[in-house]
Amino acid sequence: MGMGHGGRLVLCWLLCSTSTRTTAALSASAMLHENMANGDKPAPTKVEDVMPIATGLEREELEAELQGKKWFDMDPPVGPFGTKEEPAVIESYYNKRIVGCPGGEGEDEHDVVWFWLQKDKPHECPVCSQYCAQGHW
Repeated sequence: MGMGHGGRLVLCWLLCSTSTRTTAALSASAMLHENMANGDKPAPTKVEDVMPIATGLEREELEAELQGKKWFDMDPPVGPFGTKEEPAVIESYYNKRIVGCPGGEGEDEHDVVWFWLQKDKPHECPVCSQYCAQGHW
């Protein structure tokens, strides 16, 4: 199986409990998008216009959204099937994270296999032989 998957796309689903958004952050984000969609009011330009009491990660996320950026990208990464020579790179702020491999596409898909991915230690999926390595932001 492994190396024959060459240019096929694969998803590595990520689970990282430390980046889970809080209910307050979700409601602040929803408020930001509601204000931006409302044509009657000018679009907010400062966090204080959206949620005056936002602090910490919530504030950083709102500042990024006001600049049109995603702070917490919750979408799974997409790219070529990871090989030993060119592993699929999974970004992280931390030295290790939990990663789930769903295999290749179509017939090559398999049930998600979860494993710890550590910095500087590429990991091979035991089912499909895809390699993943951790990149660092």
